[in-house]
Amino acid sequence: MKANFIFGLFSGFLIFSSITYVYADSGVQKIVYNGEVISIDLGSRTWKKKRGYSTEQTSVSTWRFKADPNKKWSEQIAAWSYRKTLDSPPSLTSMMNLLRDYLITDCPDIFWHVIDETSNSILYEWNSERCEESTLRYQVIRIIDGENNRFRVGMAQRFSKPSKQKRNMWINNLSAIEIKPAN
Repeated sequence: MKANFIFGLFSGFLIFSSITYVYADSGVQKIVYNGEVISIDLGSRTWKKKRGYSTEQTSVSTWRFKADPNKKWSEQIAAWSYRKTLDSPPSLTSMMNLLRDYLITDCPDIFWHVIDETSNSILYEWNSERCEESTLRYQVIRIIDGENNRFRVGMAQRFSKPSKQKRNMWINNLSAIEIKPAN
């Protein structure tokens, strides 16, 4: 079960073809899954919809921004939706810890910090700044429980540390996400 769930955490980086969302390149992006909807503010910059897929148990959507055309993506927003099942980790903290344990296998010295936690949401950040032989990467992630689903939305930057202003913007954007019933 753990291996299948870890695959679900990272499978958004594989290419699948069944995209089931309404999306835009900037502004507010709505993701509808299993009777619930969340909105993500992409801001005014143009993001490229990179990939997405949907199954009965999970869906993933990814947007990327390239600051330098000679490099791979420099920023990414990714949203995962998981249908709540008996196989789901029992708590938000368990889900976060599964990801941390997976990342620690590549970098035991990874930085990890919980920013905010409520009964139905956890907001945390991690970075690979102290890791050798790793592309510098920063992420702020929020996991939110709905009635039917668990959503995991992350904002990431590679190659350089995000400014304090950008990090705060990520935290504010992720904190503003609410789960609503789909109409």
